[in-house]
Amino acid sequence: MAFNSISTLQKNRVYAPMITGLAILVAVLVARPAFTAYSEAKMELLATETTLSEEQSKLSKLEAESAKLADENSELSKNVAKITREFTPSEIFEVLLLDNKFTVASAVSGQTTPSVSVTDVVAQAGSKEPSGIYRGTVNLKVSAKTPELIAAYLDFLTSHPKFAFTLNDISLPINTQNPQTAATETTVDVTLGLYYYP
Repeated sequence: MAFNSISTLQKNRVYAPMITGLAILVAVLVARPAFTAYSEAKMELLATETTLSEEQSKLSKLEAESAKLADENSELSKNVAKITREFTPSEIFEVLLLDNKFTVASAVSGQTTPSVSVTDVVAQAGSKEPSGIYRGTVNLKVSAKTPELIAAYLDFLTSHPKFAFTLNDISLPINTQNPQTAATETTVDVTLGLYYYP
């Protein structure tokens, strides 16, 4: 019987490492997919958290812009108000010809004639830009005694609180060779762009 127990013990010594190795192999084969799934889930969670923080940052910027737009006194709100109007030539002509200190003689300042003369005004509704905003054009001829008055008038138009005028094209027939012609009246042809959203 002792001989039998020794051989069983020897068999157990041989089988024990095999069983242990097999158990480790099974554990690795079973645990590896779970570990891989855990690792992938962890990476996906990290990527999602990064995306979430980026999107929250964008959202906070949009909320800040929205607050600026909601504030009627903000620069953004004023610029949007300039564009969100229809293309009405009568209002445009009123701004160009009547509703300013340049083209109307002022009894207060003692002017008997306007400092700037505007003629040949043509306002054309434009086409839709890729941004969705429409862009019309206004062509006019501006005359004044000095180029500075013309520049001041054009500055008045491009910074007007009611319309979004841009200076598209201007012809400058100023003679730089002969300064004696500065005493005569200067006339320029101007093309203004007008952004609007009907």
